[in-house]
Amino acid sequence: LGVGLGLLLIASVQTLSTILLYVGTALFLALGLEPMVSWLIRRRVPRWAAVLVTIVVVLGVFAGVILMVLPIIVEQITQFVVEVTRILQNPSWPDELQTWLESVFPMLRWDDIFAYILQWLQGLDFASIGGSIGGNILAIGATIASGLFGAFIVLILTIYFTASIPSLKKAVYQLVAASKRQRFVDLAEQITN
Repeated sequence: LGVGLGLLLIASVQTLSTILLYVGTALFLALGLEPMVSWLIRRRVPRWAAVLVTIVVVLGVFAGVILMVLPIIVEQITQFVVEVTRILQNPSWPDELQTWLESVFPMLRWDDIFAYILQWLQGLDFASIGGSIGGNILAIGATIASGLFGAFIVLILTIYFTASIPSLKKAVYQLVAASKRQRFVDLAEQITN
């Protein structure tokens, strides 16, 4: 019975691992945002407005970083595609590549290496590779969609946890023995504020 219960518990945790990760991440972010919310509350801003301002500021900073990085990534990918296209349209690119590699790595036997690569390329089944590309693109799209959905879930949970930190703290305080509760509350307040 004990082993079966242990295996059931492990299987449950594995099944819920993504959800637990979302909740843990959101709770971590909420605790990280709490000092900013507390600072705004000390400035006589209502808690709901302090949470709203904090979330908007964090989302604005995140969007700013994305807007700064995204054009650079797009530019780099565009340059890469243009260069690869230019290189592949040049019929003598394998010879130029071999000449460059021989100048950079003169100790290697590039004729043998290129002969092996050419033999490998001739043995490839391009029809099966082309068929798997579509599946890979769909898998990449599904992974991106899953990541965006996970980020949205973490955002919603972060907003919820940030808004309800005081009640969460009180609930955790009730779990501590009454004789040690005041000391625990003092330590927890020092840590979270």
